[in-house]
Amino acid sequence: MNPLHVANQDVLTADGIALKISLQGSYQVTDPVKAAHETQNWLGDLHFAAQLAIRTLAGGLTLEALLSQRSALGAQLLARVRSQLVNLGVNVLALEIKDLTLPKDLERTFGEVVKAKYEGQADVARARNESAALRELASGAEVLEKYPALLELQSMQSLARSKGHTLVFKVPRYRAQTESAARRAMCPTRKRWLPS
Repeated sequence: MNPLHVANQDVLTADGIALKISLQGSYQVTDPVKAAHETQNWLGDLHFAAQLAIRTLAGGLTLEALLSQRSALGAQLLARVRSQLVNLGVNVLALEIKDLTLPKDLERTFGEVVKAKYEGQADVARARNESAALRELASGAEVLEKYPALLELQSMQSLARSKGHTLVFKVPRYRAQTESAARRAMCPTRKRWLPS
């Protein structure tokens, strides 16, 4: 098994974008006699077949399709190159896209697009979280409107959690009168002596 490297090939995509694509793979000479007699330069033919295959495949795809189908293109490249070299006694074992180089200005543009995409996703997530928080606040406000004593309980819990505070409670007047009556009921009252 021998390594195969096809250096940067200038390729024009279906949408007119110029790229540089390099390939890597491996091959094996299965019939040295055929390889020596069927062609003058079987290694040159192997490189030419790989160059032609990548130019044909990439030329039929847009840049976006080429980027998204990059791993699947390896199998198509391998099938094309194998079929051209089967009669030369050379078996191509593997072939795939190693590097795909975009022009510098296009790299910058793609970077900005990707950045904008992730920023947009972050904005959507932030908006969802804010919306959920507002729904929770609205739900809490409804509960407090129905049960205003909960607000006092919540305040007391907050103060109880913090150390070093003294709590002073204002007892409502009706409650104070009720407690006073309860104390008198629990303690026997003294008899008053009235002068005769």
